[in-house]
Amino acid sequence: MGGLVGDLLSLARMEDTDTGLFIEKLDLSGIITETVCEMEPAALEKGLSIDRQIEPDITLDSDKEHILKIVSVYIDNAIKYTDGGGKVEVSLQRDKREIVLSVRNTGDGIPKDDLDKVFDRFYRSDPSRSSESGDFGLGLAIAKAAAERIGAVLQVSSEPGEYTEFRLAI
Repeated sequence: MGGLVGDLLSLARMEDTDTGLFIEKLDLSGIITETVCEMEPAALEKGLSIDRQIEPDITLDSDKEHILKIVSVYIDNAIKYTDGGGKVEVSLQRDKREIVLSVRNTGDGIPKDDLDKVFDRFYRSDPSRSSESGDFGLGLAIAKAAAERIGAVLQVSSEPGEYTEFRLAI
C-alpha cells in the first residue's frame, strides 16, 4: 500500500502545473550513466546484460527531478520486463535538432493493440506481472507527466516476442 501511495504522490507532483520547474544546466550523459550504474546490480542479479551507448558531454537545461524520473522508469521497466539471459540497451545521442534517449529490452514485447495504452494510469499489458513485480502500472504514467511538464516527447515501439523500446526526445 505504501508503494501505491508513493507512486500516486509522485504522479501528482509531476502533474502539478502550479509548482514551478527548477531549470538548471544538466549533464544528461552523466545522469544516465549514473542511473544505469545504480540499477546494474538488479540487472546482473537477473542475469541480464546492459549495453550502453551514451554519447559524452550531452547537456541540457531542464528540471533534474523530472529527467531522473523518466530515466529511472525507463531503465527499471526494461530490467523488470526482461527475462534472465536477456539484454537491455541504453542509448543517448544528439542529432541536429534534439537529444534522444532510447531504452530497449529483449523479451515478450507489447502487443500492437496495447502500445497506445502503455502510458495510461494503472495500465498493465500483462496483469499477472503486477503480483510478481509489486508495482501498480503507474511508472509510465509518471514518466509521461514528467515529460509533458518539461516539453519532451515519449514514444514506444515493440515487436512481440522480440523487443520493446522506449524513447525520450527533448
